[in-house]
Amino acid sequence: MQWSTRKNGGFSQADEKELVCPVIKEGKFGYQKLNVVFQQKDPDSLLNWMEKLIRVRIKCIEFGHGNYTFLNTGDNRVMAHSSMLNKEISVVLHNLSKHPVKIKLDLYNQDISELNELFADDVKYSSYEKGKPLEINPYGYRWFKGKLCSYYHS
Repeated sequence: MQWSTRKNGGFSQADEKELVCPVIKEGKFGYQKLNVVFQQKDPDSLLNWMEKLIRVRIKCIEFGHGNYTFLNTGDNRVMAHSSMLNKEISVVLHNLSKHPVKIKLDLYNQDISELNELFADDVKYSSYEKGKPLEINPYGYRWFKGKLCSYYHS
């Protein structure tokens, strides 16, 4: 992606003929319309979404270090998994269909003191309540992080 609206997308002050590869300057992907500076200012941009996803992933150290489990959602359109490490649990739901779904999350009787949403495709979802159905938009996702009441050793 281009850096800015400056000459050559902000990459170089060289003459256009001297560049190793030409910059994209025409159409909707031209550096005058699509660049890092504009993306950083747009809260709904792909760049800001990706930066938020990376920050959330860093908070969920259980992924990559903990015990990984696929969860039963009762609906084959929804993939759910959790990862536990010490007293931490992260739970992720992915609706792989074009239809909205409601599922009951089976956490295999884990004694969870709290489960808070960290990342989702919609800010209007209702909070997690044990035993209550969770809504997920078409192709939606929801990431939760919580604390286990009892110590879990991976």
